[in-house]
Amino acid sequence: MGAPGREIAAGGFSFVKVSSPSGLVGDPVKGGIMNPIEQGAKQAIEKCLRVKRGEKMVIVTDLKTERLGDAMVTAAKNAGAEVQKFIMEDFGERPEDGKNPLKLPQEIKDALKTAQASCYIAQKGAGELATFR
Repeated sequence: MGAPGREIAAGGFSFVKVSSPSGLVGDPVKGGIMNPIEQGAKQAIEKCLRVKRGEKMVIVTDLKTERLGDAMVTAAKNAGAEVQKFIMEDFGERPEDGKNPLKLPQEIKDALKTAQASCYIAQKGAGELATFR
């Protein structure tokens, strides 16, 4: 028959969540196929943060997790948000020993003042948490 999936019945309608051997998932009702990272980002933006069209959103990421940050950017833009993405390494070195931790850059602070939503999707650098509060 069709692709393997799980059928969900609700309110007289039947939906099938389709998954493939490649790990891609899709919703035939809404259209499109997403990988698990894209699906998780969409869930976070739409269901957890409830980002709305026209809202401003700030996403802070780093080079190690930029793929996750980019998925969040795409999901937020698809929800109609105005998105600013910042990559921590663009603001300086992030020493592993924590002796000179990167402080939260003023540019990010300023963007956060007008944002309705924000996400920090990055590896924690030694000593950074204290400087970000």
